[in-house]
Amino acid sequence: KIKNKISSTKPIDALEDLVSSGVLTVIHRREDYIEKRKDAGHEEPKTIYLVGTSHISEKSADDVKRVIEVVRPKSVVVELCRNRKGIMSPDAQVKRYDSLLDAAVEGRKNSALFQTVMSHLVSSNTGEFRPGMDFRSANEYAGKVGAEIVLGDIPLNITLQRAWDMLKIGEKLKLGSIMVKLAMGSGAETEKSEDFLGMAKDGRVEEEMLDSLIAELTAEFPSLVGPLLHERNKYLAWSLKRSRAVSNKDAVVGVVGRAHVAGIIEEIKNDNGGDKLIFKDLI
Repeated sequence: KIKNKISSTKPIDALEDLVSSGVLTVIHRREDYIEKRKDAGHEEPKTIYLVGTSHISEKSADDVKRVIEVVRPKSVVVELCRNRKGIMSPDAQVKRYDSLLDAAVEGRKNSALFQTVMSHLVSSNTGEFRPGMDFRSANEYAGKVGAEIVLGDIPLNITLQRAWDMLKIGEKLKLGSIMVKLAMGSGAETEKSEDFLGMAKDGRVEEEMLDSLIAELTAEFPSLVGPLLHERNKYLAWSLKRSRAVSNKDAVVGVVGRAHVAGIIEEIKNDNGGDKLIFKDLI
């Protein structure tokens, strides 16, 4: 059962504005829940509080703080893996390139070049924007309420290798062209990227804009949508609902980029006790 509104009898009325704005989704364990796992004592969390964020927004960082302080969960699942967990440190030094071309020349073969550039887009500073504000907030306030931080994403190297392997030759050439334009700071791609970053920093990215961007990605690079979005949605849903780290927890908070929220909700809703979210199918 998914709650779009929080009952006034609950002690989390202070979060009603986040629910109403679509930032927070409250997902209760389904009433017909039947556990498929044979592990003695394994039980899915009773309630998942899913926070959709912008990784470069102070407002998103504050939203995460509010949710954790009010819910006081036992586990906080973040859209990070071991490769990227350092971004949660308050003094994290994220590698910054002066341009994407500088990043590209570090590659020694096509897949390495692709991984270098895509890692830059995903994990590094871009001008004045320092990513991971939401994750640093999650780490700080999870510690204050005694919650465990759970790294809930597919390892970055696996995602990037899958993405490269899925790209057709024409898509690789097109992606390379766009990366060069971004690196040189020219073209419509650069203007669109700067507009989006500005809105994301202010926490003003609406669902319609995300849908539009995902639609553009699907149209331009259909092979990337699976590894970069759908596969990660499924893995994040498993981490929030099925992993050992969240077993037998009353409340779990998830901190993920807003582009993942709808897909994660769908994956959680379609699973009953592990009949769809099976770990061996995810890696």
